[in-house]
Amino acid sequence: MTSTTGARVRRTPAPWWIAALFGIPLIFGFVGAQASKGAIQDDLTERAQQVLQGVGAGDATVTFDGRDATLRTPAGADAAPARDAIAKMPGVRTVVVQGSAQ
Repeated sequence: MTSTTGARVRRTPAPWWIAALFGIPLIFGFVGAQASKGAIQDDLTERAQQVLQGVGAGDATVTFDGRDATLRTPAGADAAPARDAIAKMPGVRTVVVQGSAQ
């Protein structure tokens, strides 16, 4: 016959608890970052269009991927003033010009 002493057996936490402890905040952080990325891009695009109007390049368009701008100007237009104005905007990392002499 075996006797029991009444001692409790201590188990280590299940691996899924550890994964949940670290995984859930990572998921929420990723979702939040993606949501704010769109808002940042929209804000930069709106401000860049205003800057383009201000430098007389209203026919140019600008799009953003994160903080990186892509400037498209009509053929034959001087892109330098528009590129320089957008590059000086707070929050803009890089400006790539497409569609004209750079």
